[in-house]
Amino acid sequence: MKLLFSIFCFFVFSTNAIFAQSEWKAGEVLVTLEQEVDVNYFLNELETNTGLQVNRVEALVPSANIYAFSFLNGQINVEEAVSLLKEQSMVKFAQPNHTNIEMRKSSNDPNAIGQWYLDKINAPLAWDITTGGSTIDSQEIVIAIVDVSFEISHDDLKENFWRNKHEIALNGIDDDKNGYIDDYDGWNVYQDTGYISAKTPLGSIDKHGTQIAGIIGGVGNNRRDIAGINWSVKMLPVQGSSTEEAVVIKSYNYILEMRKTYNRTNGDSGAFIIAQNSSFGVDRRFPNQFPIWCDLFDQLGKAGVVSIAAGPNSVVDIDDVGDIPCTCPSDYLVTVTRSDEQDKLFGGGFGKESIDLAAPGKQIFTTSPINSTSQAGGSSFAAPMAAAALGLMYASYPQRFFSTSADSMALKSATYLKQSVELFPEFEDITASGGRLDLFKSTSLAQAAPPLSTNIKQSLSISTRVYPNPSKGSFTFETTSFGILELYDLKGVLILKKDIQSTNAFIETQGLANGMYVLQFNADNQIFRNKIIIEH
Repeated sequence: MKLLFSIFCFFVFSTNAIFAQSEWKAGEVLVTLEQEVDVNYFLNELETNTGLQVNRVEALVPSANIYAFSFLNGQINVEEAVSLLKEQSMVKFAQPNHTNIEMRKSSNDPNAIGQWYLDKINAPLAWDITTGGSTIDSQEIVIAIVDVSFEISHDDLKENFWRNKHEIALNGIDDDKNGYIDDYDGWNVYQDTGYISAKTPLGSIDKHGTQIAGIIGGVGNNRRDIAGINWSVKMLPVQGSSTEEAVVIKSYNYILEMRKTYNRTNGDSGAFIIAQNSSFGVDRRFPNQFPIWCDLFDQLGKAGVVSIAAGPNSVVDIDDVGDIPCTCPSDYLVTVTRSDEQDKLFGGGFGKESIDLAAPGKQIFTTSPINSTSQAGGSSFAAPMAAAALGLMYASYPQRFFSTSADSMALKSATYLKQSVELFPEFEDITASGGRLDLFKSTSLAQAAPPLSTNIKQSLSISTRVYPNPSKGSFTFETTSFGILELYDLKGVLILKKDIQSTNAFIETQGLANGMYVLQFNADNQIFRNKIIIEH
């Protein structure tokens, strides 16, 4: 009997060991270094102190200091390497490189198979991290959409449209005293009412806003129609994307006031709007012609709202010919052009300075009015994918990331979104990021986000201001730090360089050609950029 028991134990333990070994890649360990640690310095220290030599290093998420370390065969087994690395003070996390990963989060919505763009931007992998909806501390994530009309009763959307919990619908009273009567479903700027309609101001049914809503937040995994990038986000509809600029400005103001109210009341009223989507604009125009519109992006950003804008649907360099809102000089603005299945530019505008990234914008299958679905194409449908990405990011941020101000979170989120693209040579010289949206990378980067540490807060606290903008003959550069100021034209040619040793610097622009330029300020090991228009 003892012999049988011994054989049984040997079999069980041997089998467990075999199974364990098959769950990860031999000779490789995944490591997250502390945020300020240089990987080369760490590797030298590791070899000096332990004798362990890393044979190969692969940067997985460089901005989060995440790497794969490979060791020579037989040098050390995975379990020993993980144990040894965990003992190092510069290591935040160490683990095996697991190979037993299963695809779990895919939608059961019947038409999701036609949504080719979901796989292209790695939505299923992102869904293994989160499907959206709320933050780690249960704040309801809201994405505002400014458009011409919405069918909020659509069966695959109605569950995810936002409702104002402090407003009673259709009672003719401003119950929450926010200045908007009956804004239970959102706000219709055209009619100055809370009635959200599937019809345009001219009375016709328009698909645009309903299609965008489906991309951002079509209810997921409900066996109906399509899957939105966020399965359970809240979308705040604002009718006001056309007719005149004042309508757009009022639309933005409603979003701004709702987020500021949320901030002021610590979440009791208003809405936790983290992004707003603007799939509209004006071709061949510059910020000097739309200064109020452009300025609102900074106002929204300071309240905590990242703005997403769609580029034009024509193959033009908007750095040269202009575009509103994509050339607006705001760090809280993310601009998007459209790509195809081959990750090529697909009939959209471009600009090394003014277009941040690409996203799919061809044959996009999504929700449509009269409780249906349809296919659409254009930059209008690429932009909401970036807005939706922010929803997943906010649902993935760890608790420590929420210990900072709303504007810092918005600024960092916009930066993360641009940093996490999938790089392609196609986009290297025609977008600022050089790549196409990748939901898995952006969500993973958010999940690993450090708190906005002292160093980061210091860099974010450095403010710069350029005025007047546009400049006529001269401008003033205002900053809270000393550094080096450089002015470049859009071809990357350095026009001037100045050592800034005061909080205000007067810069003359006489002799420079009219057009857009880029100011680059180097301070505290950080780079800050501003666009400036020079005209005479």
